[in-house]
Amino acid sequence: MSVALLGVASSAEADTIVLKNGRRILAMNVVEEGDKVKYLTNAGELSLPKSIVDHIERGGVVPMADSPGAAAANLAIAPPTIQPRAASHNEEIEQAAVHDGSVDREYIAKLEGEARAGSNMARFNAAIGHHAAATFELSHGDMEHALGDERTALTYAPEEPALLMNAAYIHLRRSE
Repeated sequence: MSVALLGVASSAEADTIVLKNGRRILAMNVVEEGDKVKYLTNAGELSLPKSIVDHIERGGVVPMADSPGAAAANLAIAPPTIQPRAASHNEEIEQAAVHDGSVDREYIAKLEGEARAGSNMARFNAAIGHHAAATFELSHGDMEHALGDERTALTYAPEEPALLMNAAYIHLRRSE
């Protein structure tokens, strides 16, 4: 019985969705429903308009280590090195938000309180505090909290390229 379970854990049955533009999508549980093609990936259930699908190749077996999600999670890429827009006190906020080997949630809560007062600079400071926390958490392998902090940073500075890039990087590392 343990041999059978090992076989299930190390491989999965997959289908390939072939799009009209030639792109191929490796997916599990591909189902055609009305004008949509629904399928499962590591990121959850997704769908495509049937009009862009050329055909579906059914029944391939793919080792889990070769799945698209595993491939993304194992990419040898580093987090973006870009920094949020220049402000003279970014480094000061980052050092206050993360020090002595941990995230200072009280300091970040203070930044959030100031941000609720409404100035653009206060909102940006709260974003920098959460970004610093996300960077720290990411460096310690805590992708769930890193993503949460980066998303919160984006609520304060939604169009900041560095924050958007870092959130995208974390999603990629999480195979999403």
